[in-house]
Amino acid sequence: MYVVPEIRLKEYPSTREYRDHDPIDGEAIKVVSGDAVIINGEKHYLASVYAPQIARPRCMDEVGKGLMAAGRLRLLLKGPIMVRPAISLDLKRIPAVHLSSNNEDVGFRLVKEGLAVYSGRAANSEENLTYWCRSS
Repeated sequence: MYVVPEIRLKEYPSTREYRDHDPIDGEAIKVVSGDAVIINGEKHYLASVYAPQIARPRCMDEVGKGLMAAGRLRLLLKGPIMVRPAISLDLKRIPAVHLSSNNEDVGFRLVKEGLAVYSGRAANSEENLTYWCRSS
């Protein structure tokens, strides 16, 4: 198992208390979008996934799909949730986390259900940015 370096945890106090992988109540996590949450007042992105945008959509289809992803994320965050800091930041230096419920990463669950895609090398490619605007 990979251990997150202590220096990373000190940068993000809202995740520091979870370094021992203590579960928290999912009701304490506020869902901002299909791939963003607020924990203890600090915004975090779900690690390794990209969901349709609600705040800055590229088309109307993306808004609807984004609302579906956010709603599903709310349902997945019921009960005890494990929080693990990820070793990544977005361009705005917002930390990423892995959230799991019933031993399943909720971000990967959203991908399995077609409500998110894996992020990575091509996360900012034109293909990925317009993925949600393609006709179904």
